[in-house]
Amino acid sequence: MHYRRAIFLSKRRTQGLKMLKGGVYVFLLFIFLLVVSTYVIFLDKLQIGNIVFRGLENIEEGEIRKNVEALLKERLFFIFPKSNVFLAGGEEIENRLRKTFPRIDFIDINKDFFPPALFLDIKERSLWAIWCRVYSELAEECYYMDEEGIIFGRSPQFSGTLITKIKDFSSTTSSLLSSPLLARELHSIKVFKEGENAFQELRGLQFMFDERNRDSFEIETLEGWRVILDSDADPEESLANLMLSLREQIKEQRIKLDYIDLRLGNKIFYKFRD
Repeated sequence: MHYRRAIFLSKRRTQGLKMLKGGVYVFLLFIFLLVVSTYVIFLDKLQIGNIVFRGLENIEEGEIRKNVEALLKERLFFIFPKSNVFLAGGEEIENRLRKTFPRIDFIDINKDFFPPALFLDIKERSLWAIWCRVYSELAEECYYMDEEGIIFGRSPQFSGTLITKIKDFSSTTSSLLSSPLLARELHSIKVFKEGENAFQELRGLQFMFDERNRDSFEIETLEGWRVILDSDADPEESLANLMLSLREQIKEQRIKLDYIDLRLGNKIFYKFRD
C-alpha cells in the first residue's frame, strides 16, 4: 500500500514538473513574440510616410493633413504608434475628419503597405443654398446648406440673388450636420428652385419661414413681389397655379404686383402695390 502511494505521488510530481515546464515555455514564447512584435511595430519601414488626398475643392489640404498627422502621432495604449501601417485605423481617421470638417460628405480611406501610405478620397458637400437664422433686421447667422437640407459650415454675410437664400425667423436652433427644415419644406424649395430654372418670371427666389408657425411660408422674387404658400399643399400644383395666374391673369401687370396668395388651392388671390 505504501509502495503504491509513493508511485502515485511520484507521478503527480512528474506531471506537475511537466506542467511547470510547459507554463515556462509558454511564458517565454509569449515574451519572445511580444518583443518581436514590438520591434516590428516600431520599425521605420512600417511607419506611414506618405499621405495622399484626392478630391479636395474647398477644404485646405494643409489643414486636413495637419489633422491626420496629429492623429498618427498618437499612441495606442500609450505605447504603440498609430503611424504604423497595421495600426492606423481608417475608421478612426474618418470619424475625426468628419467631426473636424463638416463639409466632408464622403471619405474613402485605403492603405498601401509597402511602402506604407494612406490614400484619402474625399467628396465635399456641394453648396445648394444659404440658410439664415434671422434674429432681427440687422442680425442674422447664416450657414451653407447642401441639397439634402444639411447645414455644414458658417457662411459670411452677403447680398444678391446668385445663391438661393432661406430666411428662417423661427426660434428653433440647428446644429451643424443637421437640417433646420422639415421634409415638406425642403421638397417645396426644391420644386420652386426647379421652377426658377424653367420659367423666366421666377428669378432670384428667396424663401422665408415665419416665426409664429410653419403652416405657411413665403417666396420673394427678384422683382420684389411675393408668393404665399401653404406648407402642406402639393408644391407642383402650387407652382402650376402660380404660373397660370401670372400668364393668364396678371400678365403685364406683374411689375405692379405686391403678392399672390396660393393658400386656398385653386382659389388664387393677388394684390397690386398702391
